[in-house]
Amino acid sequence: MRPAPPGEPPSSQDSFHASGNEPIWTGPGRASRSRGQSGAGRFRAVWIGAVIVLLGLIAGFIVVLLNRGGGPRTSASASSSTPSAGPRVPLVLRLSRTSSVTTAKRNPDAASNAAAGIQTTLSAFYDAAFMDPKTRKDLPPDAWNAFAESLRKRAREDAVSLTLGDTGQSIKSLSVSQAGLSVRLLLDPKGRPQAAVATVVFDASGTLTGGEQVIVSNRARFLLRPFGKDWLVVGYPSAETSVESPPASPSSSSSASPSSGATP
Repeated sequence: MRPAPPGEPPSSQDSFHASGNEPIWTGPGRASRSRGQSGAGRFRAVWIGAVIVLLGLIAGFIVVLLNRGGGPRTSASASSSTPSAGPRVPLVLRLSRTSSVTTAKRNPDAASNAAAGIQTTLSAFYDAAFMDPKTRKDLPPDAWNAFAESLRKRAREDAVSLTLGDTGQSIKSLSVSQAGLSVRLLLDPKGRPQAAVATVVFDASGTLTGGEQVIVSNRARFLLRPFGKDWLVVGYPSAETSVESPPASPSSSSSASPSSGATP
């Protein structure tokens, strides 16, 4: 066969030739790309596209979950912070439900491990903020390590919603009646947990240093992301703590019969 004249592309392969699955244009008017450059460009484009898709999924996942209910299905009891004898048992939020949203691959083991990590993070925070007599009066700085570094300053400013606040200094004892946690995770296409929404329902009854009875209630919803081996809070769309006196019991005098007045 007569070779093609100089400056003209070969007649049989004048458009593309393949490098793996990547076509490389070698026709006139455009310089050829090396195989390494083509592969690197393709990898970069795929990686950027995957990141964009994942971020979109995370945002959509958070919006959907925040518009839904999804608190713990059942209440959960926990040990009192003031046992009559022996060392204090740290609070552990009872994980009542774990669910996941998958984009392609299911991974129950990874979801379970992630939920356990979230349970560890939030249990430690609630124990320090509500149940430990030594820390609830003046929450130490390391208790805020449950929050991502970029969020810790704001979380401290919202301590009245996330903790007992100044009321913790006047609480003598506190006993948990409910400490429930539910977790919903987002898994990426490879089945790896990327984000989570955790809902906490916490109720306790206690006594102030002056002897008055109080009822403590906390409801919060947290957004968490993995940071290395730990899951940290990156947002809290809702959080509220209330400390109130228990409902007053009916007075014994109210059950007495009203006077019928003087008899004639």
